Amino acid sequence: MKNLLIIVIATLFIGCEPIVPQQTTVSKQVLFEDYDYENIVGLAKLMPVENGIPKQIENQVVSLLGRDELLLSFDLLTDQFENLGAKIFHCNKDWSKSRLRDMEFLSQINNYRITEFNYSQNTVQPYINYQFTIPKPFISGNYIIAVYRRGNPNDILLTRRFIVYDNRAKIEPIVRVSTTINK
Repeated sequence: MKNLLIIVIATLFIGCEPIVPQQTTVSKQVLFEDYDYENIVGLAKLMPVENGIPKQIENQVVSLLGRDELLLSFDLLTDQFENLGAKIFHCNKDWSKSRLRDMEFLSQINNYRITEFNYSQNTVQPYINYQFTIPKPFISGNYIIAVYRRGNPNDILLTRRFIVYDNRAKIEPIVRVSTTINK
């Protein structure tokens, strides 16, 4: 009986996981500019994608009515996979946070998981490249995308700006001869 009790207690200890204190992170304020919050962030690019082909030299601007999408591609200089998420912020013309709620410019819940990634191969510095296609808002304006880790929106890794424009107004120039002599 005593041996059986020892075996049961030993089994309980072996099957249990040790209690590890949770890592606390310092809350980081969202800076409404292109910014890398930690030194493990490597190259980060935000580029338009047309017909599945990224345009790497273009600006971070897409048309509201066009088919272009924006692709966020960035490297984390580590060999450890990070569980990452992203959130989009609507901004005023001076790149400060606007008063719009998420549902006023997005048709989905504003909490996206970044699931597309690739490990580096045969490199001196190991890194993981993450890619995320940004869902297009349904109103034009200035926007910031913030990437954070572990489901904690206060543990921000990077922010990038982008613009969605609406080309409803057309300007058609007309060239003609001046009718006034002094002009």
